[in-house]
Amino acid sequence: MPRIDPTVTMTGSSAARWEKTPPPLPPRSQVVDELGRGGQGGVWLATDLVFGAPVAV
Repeated sequence: MPRIDPTVTMTGSSAARWEKTPPPLPPRSQVVDELGRGGQGGVWLATDLVFGAPVAV
């Protein structure tokens, strides 16, 4: 059974902002899309503008 930490809460507005905000990236990267989300965070598809390669963040 998963443990629930009652000291950690997110209001509706902060939860919505967290879900839709990609992580800060260096200027050489550009976020393309969100690939997935789980209990600990999200995975975003980005493009490395120097190499032109897709990267997961």
